[in-house]
Amino acid sequence: MNIIFSLLINTANADFPINKAKYNQPESWERSPIILLCTNQSIYNKQQVSYALSKWDKNYTIIERSNCNYDLEYGIIKITDGKKINNDKLWALTDYKYLNSSIKSAIVQTDSKCKSIDVLIHELGHAIGYEHYDAKHDIMNTKLKC
Repeated sequence: MNIIFSLLINTANADFPINKAKYNQPESWERSPIILLCTNQSIYNKQQVSYALSKWDKNYTIIERSNCNYDLEYGIIKITDGKKINNDKLWALTDYKYLNSSIKSAIVQTDSKCKSIDVLIHELGHAIGYEHYDAKHDIMNTKLKC
C-alpha cells in the first residue's frame, strides 16, 4: 500500500515541539532503515539530517549519493528535491510503502525554496510512520509553515 503525506505552502517559519506520545503511528519500520541523502538534489546536508533524526531519537545510518531517482527503495528513507511534487501547493511530500503495518521504503521530497529544518523534521516523522497531529503548535501539524 502507498501512503502520501504533504504540507500546504505557507510563508512563515516556526519552531514546534515534538509530542510523540500523542501521535498515531499505524506503521513502523521492522528494522532500522538507511537514510539515503541525495546531495545534488537536496537542500539539506548530512549534519542537518542527523540533527532532524535526533529530534525523533533516531540514530540511523546516513549515506550520501550525488544523484538519485525518485523510486522507493527497500529498507531506505531517501531524501531528495521536490521535483515530483506540485510546488504551487506543497512545500514537501513523503511517500512510503508498507506491508502489514511495517514500512518497507520511504522518500522525502522538499521544495528548494523551503529551507526550514522543521519541514525536514516533520517529513522524517512521516517517513518513520507518524501521522499528522493538528495541535496548534506541533511539528506534525498539517499546516506547518515554511
